[in-house]
Amino acid sequence: MVGLTTIGSFPQIKETFKENLLNYIELQYSLSFNPLTDGEFRADMISYFATFIPGLMVKDGKPTIVGCIKKPDNPKEFQKVKDAKEALSLLRKYNSDLRLKVAVTGPITLGFTCAINGLSHYSSIMDMKLYEDLAEALIPLLLELHNIGCILQVDEPGISAGYLPYTHSIRILSHMLEKLPSDEVFLHICGELNPKLCNLLLQLPTVSILSHAFSEFPMNLSYYNRRDLESSEKKIGLGAVPVTSTSPEEVWSQNKILNYVKEASERYGPENVAYLHPDCGLRKTPPSAAVKILKNLSEAWKVMAENE
Repeated sequence: MVGLTTIGSFPQIKETFKENLLNYIELQYSLSFNPLTDGEFRADMISYFATFIPGLMVKDGKPTIVGCIKKPDNPKEFQKVKDAKEALSLLRKYNSDLRLKVAVTGPITLGFTCAINGLSHYSSIMDMKLYEDLAEALIPLLLELHNIGCILQVDEPGISAGYLPYTHSIRILSHMLEKLPSDEVFLHICGELNPKLCNLLLQLPTVSILSHAFSEFPMNLSYYNRRDLESSEKKIGLGAVPVTSTSPEEVWSQNKILNYVKEASERYGPENVAYLHPDCGLRKTPPSAAVKILKNLSEAWKVMAENE
């Protein structure tokens, strides 16, 4: 049976972090999502990490590089870990079978975005040592999240955006990923893909779920095939509904989602579509549309379950 999950972020509806976290977990639980995500209410996907990794800093509201990037002294004190622990404690009150998936911004996206706001210690934005150091700094955080019971998701929109040449990005990402446990690991790359990139992604170590925005970029469906997925032992996380709707009325209907999932399943084989999820995070989606996206996706998923 295909699973149902989200990518990570969700708009703030309540006043405090704890209220938003509880509200989002309740919403996901009520709609049968599993694994759940924590909503990333603390900060955006860059600032969340720039605040706690030595060598990075949020300065005048912008994440930037202020020195040599190093591993954090104590990953347990990282805010992302503390927030994950709080989310896990809430999950256990609902159902012992619920799992938590935590998104960690990858070294390419994080490094490049910080470097354009300020670059210290490294020779240029194309200095590969910058990204290598950042990959090393993220490994202890990823391992700590795994140790406390989280499913790992690495977010790398900068790869599809072409921040670095693909071969450079894949080499650095591979070095980081090979240090992780071989449990279920998601790699989320939104945006438009291409055959060359997808071929390289199929070769990545450890990653078991390749998660992409398919509904907004329908050509992305054509860049993988059933044979290559099975030979690489990877499955698809299918972005089955766009996150760009500005109102509930614009959100894809249950039937439109079902038709899209059917098209993907026919191409890849239903057993190779591991999860349905929105195309990307919902942080910038209006709250009413974000809720409708999750509800329609859940309803489509339940229809699929009934028809199996």
